[in-house]
Amino acid sequence: MSRYNLPPCPDNVSARAVISQLISGVISRYANATEDLPEHISTFKVCDSAMSIIKVYKHIYQLSYWTTSAWDKSISYAQDLSSLDDYRTATLQTLIDLRNLVDVMSEEQLSSATLYHKRTDSYLPFWYIINGPLSDILTHIGQINSWRRAAGFPCSSFSPLLGIVTK
Repeated sequence: MSRYNLPPCPDNVSARAVISQLISGVISRYANATEDLPEHISTFKVCDSAMSIIKVYKHIYQLSYWTTSAWDKSISYAQDLSSLDDYRTATLQTLIDLRNLVDVMSEEQLSSATLYHKRTDSYLPFWYIINGPLSDILTHIGQINSWRRAAGFPCSSFSPLLGIVTK
């Protein structure tokens, strides 16, 4: 998947429609932020204390896996990812699978999500998915956009409001 435009907005407002639209926005922003980034830029850092671009990709993959595992306990974590393209492909597929899963859930199934929090060895309810990993993914997508620009590889024109590539 190279570019990804947002699907049409849902006809109604429901928990499932909102979370599905949020995930679609994440997919769209991630696909466009990571499109055509050359592998040699994977070690780029904006400063010594920052993660490299490939570490940001890995972290986003981990967050997408963590989010999906809140509903799908059988999801497998890919251990063999090593390139920007590997992480990009795995992350996009995980997020698309998550959106497709959410799209067919009942409200009861949606609200039954439990996000495992390793640091406290506890399970957190649905709301923590939004203010935790999904929000964090959006933060890191912004980092990729900024760091690409700083490294001389700006993204193609994209309207995040409309979710479409403009060029």
